[in-house]
Amino acid sequence: MKLLSIDTSTQTASVAVIESGKVMGEMMLNTPLTHSQKLMPLIESLMGQLSLKIKDFDGFCVCEGPGSFTGVRIGLSSVKAFAQAQGGFVVTETSMGLLALGNSVHEGIILSALDAKRKEVYYGIYRSNGRVITKIEEDVMPLAALLEKVENMFSAERILCVGEALNIYPDDFLALREHWNKNNYILGSENHNLIRASSFAHLTLTSGHYKTYQDVKANYMRKSQAERDQDKKREAL
Repeated sequence: MKLLSIDTSTQTASVAVIESGKVMGEMMLNTPLTHSQKLMPLIESLMGQLSLKIKDFDGFCVCEGPGSFTGVRIGLSSVKAFAQAQGGFVVTETSMGLLALGNSVHEGIILSALDAKRKEVYYGIYRSNGRVITKIEEDVMPLAALLEKVENMFSAERILCVGEALNIYPDDFLALREHWNKNNYILGSENHNLIRASSFAHLTLTSGHYKTYQDVKANYMRKSQAERDQDKKREAL
């Protein structure tokens, strides 16, 4: 089974070709260029290197968000168009889930955290046995409340923190170390904190994961800032 995987949920654009759980190739750009500028050239270049065409894929994998509203829409729209044209199935995963899958070699708790602005984060908490991850919960909340929650629930366990939030709020994550067994509290490096389309290779796919292009929806977790501002205006009337 051959899959084309895409992630455009953050600044990084990533595409990968996966066959029978093996990564055949991957390309990534972590630049300020928009995803509308980056994505299709990446896909075309990778398929060219592997001598593939869209019709060669059995299915398509895509990150459903949360993250950049525009980026998520571009990734989903591309995959939906491919699947509609070729009749292939679609598999989706959250941004935090992909981060955890890419770090599943860690045995213990994985905390994936992405910036949701205004000192809030989209987060996912997972348990990993070094190969398979199990989701505990995913949500959005203020960073301070999340770190307190994690400390109260998992301070006796080995935890790996990953995601762009570590780069944006480094002092908050470093401060938590003072209350933890330092050998059991690990902060991911820059490489650990990137979401990769190839992480779909770590997902054990069953028919229950398969969707049609019509079933694929964005998972923003909350309204955009513009929508929240509009709601406030309505409430003020």
